[in-house]
Amino acid sequence: MKLTDQHFDLIYLDPGRRHEQKGKVFQLADCAPNVLELRTELLQKSDRVLLKTAPMLDLTQAIQQLGSVSRTWVVSVDGECKEVLYLLEKNAPLIDEIPIEVVCLGSEAPGFQFTRAEEQAAEPVFSVPQQFVYEPDASVLKAGAFKSFAMRFGLKKLHPNTHLYTSETLVPNVPGRVFSVVAVLKYDRKDLRAFLPDGQANLATRNFPDSVAAMRKKLGIRDGGVHFVFGVTDACGHLRLIVCRKTTGY
Repeated sequence: MKLTDQHFDLIYLDPGRRHEQKGKVFQLADCAPNVLELRTELLQKSDRVLLKTAPMLDLTQAIQQLGSVSRTWVVSVDGECKEVLYLLEKNAPLIDEIPIEVVCLGSEAPGFQFTRAEEQAAEPVFSVPQQFVYEPDASVLKAGAFKSFAMRFGLKKLHPNTHLYTSETLVPNVPGRVFSVVAVLKYDRKDLRAFLPDGQANLATRNFPDSVAAMRKKLGIRDGGVHFVFGVTDACGHLRLIVCRKTTGY
């Protein structure tokens, strides 16, 4: 950068994530080049700097370290969060007003945009599981749109820390997976087996004390089949099993 007097419309950086001593890294200071050391000079050479980082990097921490962030994109491909992009400009908004855009590639569902201020102000309604349950796309969860996601799509949340959502009628174009609820049960082996005659299900947990492995052992359920079972904590603090089938087309 010091070898040129040119001014650029945009500088794009994808720092290397390999460190001689630490191996694979994702913290900004460990990547090469260290954009934290170059930030001031970069913004002297260009009005805009677009930075790509690993998805493991904490979004809020990165924004605070970088400063001058005017926009952020969280990008997933086929439901897996792949990259986070930060646009740096000299006249950037306050941190709570920075637009954060969720982009879901490989999905027909549109992404959406929110700010930290919107997330903090959101007051979702909490509910027991209704007819449909929604598992947000990984990019939604990475972006931290836990409450604003519910508000944007008119969904109810199962619990403040259980990031699954529900509705009585099907809401189209929600970024994520949609399931039809078969039953909501206590965390009990006997109750569950009545709904799984083949003894198979795809298990997952959300805000639940047991791991999937421990849950599978306790319930005596083999992996696979057409049913999905979420172990969750509901709005009343009770442990529940939500037995579902994936909704066609989602």
